[in-house]
Amino acid sequence: MTSALLLAAMTLGAPATALPIVGSVEARYEGSSVEVARREQVAEGAVISTRADSRATFRLASGTLLRLGPNTVMTLRRMQYDKQTPSKRKETVQLKAGRVWASVLSLFGADSSFEVEGQTAVAGVRGTSFFMTNEDGVEKVILEEGAVNVQMGDESFELNQPGQVFDAASRSIGQFSPNDIGRLQSNTGGGSSQALEELGAGPSSPPPAPPNV
Repeated sequence: MTSALLLAAMTLGAPATALPIVGSVEARYEGSSVEVARREQVAEGAVISTRADSRATFRLASGTLLRLGPNTVMTLRRMQYDKQTPSKRKETVQLKAGRVWASVLSLFGADSSFEVEGQTAVAGVRGTSFFMTNEDGVEKVILEEGAVNVQMGDESFELNQPGQVFDAASRSIGQFSPNDIGRLQSNTGGGSSQALEELGAGPSSPPPAPPNV
């Protein structure tokens, strides 16, 4: 296989489309591996990986944007979306390592959902933007805008103020400073204010070193 487009043809789920790609980004699906290029589509079930000097942005069929920072591994677990029945939208990605930023368009209907699964925590939203990080097994969810609900087993934690951070290890909610948020935005390619620009942007400059947050 030579193209991620071929991977997208293997499943019934709505594919994700690559936008700006910096460096080498790989998609793996059922034993096949390809390097992803701008505007190519990646299938439901694919595992997307970035390297230390790379990052990537993907747009889901629903319009949701995902930005992956360096050294990130993320699986497109479920990509169920049909513009004829948006109330049945169900999208789930799984973060195995690294950092991902998500900007989620508003969901419609009680049956629609968008989730980012970590190893121990699950972040679910209804129209918001946030980060999830997994570094050395330590998971955090950081709210940029809107609100996000984090589920850990039977416990539920609500983030509803910009900059709030949930630490899965301590099961506690703290606060990030604007500088901390700015470093996360820089590491993953930008925050909400750049989302519309990025839809038509070309390749950007190489990512900075990951911030220590």
